[in-house]
Amino acid sequence: MIWKVKKRHKPSNQGWRVKIDCQQRAENCSHGAKKPANDPMPRLPGGPCHHRFRRHNGPLRALKTLISRIFVQSMPFQCPTWPPDWPSIELAIQEAIRTGQWGQYHSPLIKSLQKRLAEYLKSGPIRLCCSGTAALELALRCCRIRETDEVILAAYDFPGNFRTVELLGAKPVLVDATSNFIAGRHAISPTPDAEQVAAAASPSVRAVIASHLHGSQADMHALRQICDEHGWFLIEDACQAIGGQIDGEPIGSFGHLATLSFGGSKLISAGSGGAIIANDQRLAARLGGLLDRPGDTFPIGPLQCAAIQPQLQRLDELNRVRNLTAEFLRKNVFQELADWEVLTTSANSRPQTPDDPSTSTRSTIAAHYKFGWLTPSNETRQHVIEHGRAMGLPLGEGFRSMSSASAKRCRKIGSMPHAETLGERLVVMDHRALLTPPEHHDELRDSMHELYRYVNAIGG
Repeated sequence: MIWKVKKRHKPSNQGWRVKIDCQQRAENCSHGAKKPANDPMPRLPGGPCHHRFRRHNGPLRALKTLISRIFVQSMPFQCPTWPPDWPSIELAIQEAIRTGQWGQYHSPLIKSLQKRLAEYLKSGPIRLCCSGTAALELALRCCRIRETDEVILAAYDFPGNFRTVELLGAKPVLVDATSNFIAGRHAISPTPDAEQVAAAASPSVRAVIASHLHGSQADMHALRQICDEHGWFLIEDACQAIGGQIDGEPIGSFGHLATLSFGGSKLISAGSGGAIIANDQRLAARLGGLLDRPGDTFPIGPLQCAAIQPQLQRLDELNRVRNLTAEFLRKNVFQELADWEVLTTSANSRPQTPDDPSTSTRSTIAAHYKFGWLTPSNETRQHVIEHGRAMGLPLGEGFRSMSSASAKRCRKIGSMPHAETLGERLVVMDHRALLTPPEHHDELRDSMHELYRYVNAIGG
């Protein structure tokens, strides 16, 4: 299809009007059915089909519509399917049904998965539950968080964490996100700033929540040291980061407690579900008292456990693919997109590859549930997401920053420019795109370049 701007004029009170000549014959044009009743332009058999695009509240929308139609003529980008539809998952579920384990209290499938997760994460005891949010609530209850207590967390975080602290009657204490100076510029990590966490100390603080988000790892060594010095509990939110490592140690093994999620879009998916990891024996005993009454109070289903097992077997394999794609985007795409700033992971973070002997067991390995970058403005972000989705790219906004929450709801430590920037300008790409195999990386690069050209063409 060829689009041409024939003419334009500005009738009163209507804004710009662009008349477009669609070089198709009228009887073949898919736009014919959308012809408004008051459109005076005839469409004769055998002749060209004419369409008008009108703008009533500004001068640029018609031009943007035209540009968008030009740019979306290419085939949309095709992401791999997620949640996965592997035969191994189907067989595991069928076996659970055949043996009757799917309908049992205290099913062996649940106990088996808890054991395998603890071995994989090199962690303390693990209890499965119904969601990652439920796991965080259980973690806070294990720490005996009550009214008048305070819990420190980043102003940019999953909003449910803030609300769960409020649910227990405690007050959230907000700190800014981290900014690292890398390659001559400041790069933001959507994780709590350790220096501000230390500055937030008060007699009321009982715990710190540290979330690993968008492929970025929190500074767990510094945060654990601060918590140990003050007698605080460290809760590690690893819902987005299962399979990642920091200095060779699995994410989820640093906090006194840690949480996982198996929600429908996560790196391991069972539709819903979660887990709480107790790396402290005292807290593990409390957890049993919270969950066993005597039945499991926040249960996960055996069929969900059956679906998780095959994914856990292939988690490292899939994370390698995600990390290779993320590294490809950093080095081969975003280096050419001057005003789009990729989030930092950590100073020594890089994907682990079989042919790179320097990535040893002491390496830091990211786990990308989302891949994030900052656009120059909120308006640009909206253009990127809207057109990127039209191109088949799984894009969305990051979380809303809680930095604007009222002083009645929380205590704040200084200004929070990085959290505000993340809330206003962050675009995240779902890990489905990161599962693109290396032989198709060029297609992803071409789609990103096309998206960048489009946004710049409309003045975004």
